[in-house]
Amino acid sequence: MAVVLGHNQYGKAETRVVRVFRDTDPHEIADYNVSVALVGDFSDVHLTGDNRKCLTTDATKNTVNAFAKEAGDAVRQPESFGIALAKHFVDDVPQVSRCRIALEAYPWDRLSHNGSPHPHAFARRGSYVRTATVTYDDNGQLWVVSGVHDLVVLKTTDSEFHTFYQERYTTLRP
Repeated sequence: MAVVLGHNQYGKAETRVVRVFRDTDPHEIADYNVSVALVGDFSDVHLTGDNRKCLTTDATKNTVNAFAKEAGDAVRQPESFGIALAKHFVDDVPQVSRCRIALEAYPWDRLSHNGSPHPHAFARRGSYVRTATVTYDDNGQLWVVSGVHDLVVLKTTDSEFHTFYQERYTTLRP
């Protein structure tokens, strides 16, 4: 029985990136946790130990950090930062045919000073984490899925839900 290599991918998980934009007044912050998964022509890495097509995880981490500095305004939003990174890995690394970038963006609040927003002092808000997952392949297909997690919302009154679809398992009354 021959051993057959199935679908495989590798990458670098949880590279922390904090970029302070000092080109605006007040300053802005982008704070990300970035994970990269690469798919492509890597069978020789696994089957023969030939690493010539293996982009190291250290180079992957360095790319994330370099793009945080070099990608300009694309870094300000997780979706555009993820797109820039994914397109780089697929378009500029010949053996990569698909890339998935998963980002968590951590929000920061501006602190006050003498009753006014401080131009360059922040406190990290712990109420939610913004997420974005970008997948890009060598056919030019781009998928972006964004959301939030750990967001807690409470509404104590004036809540209603009506004109919804009902089927035989629906128990909620309009």
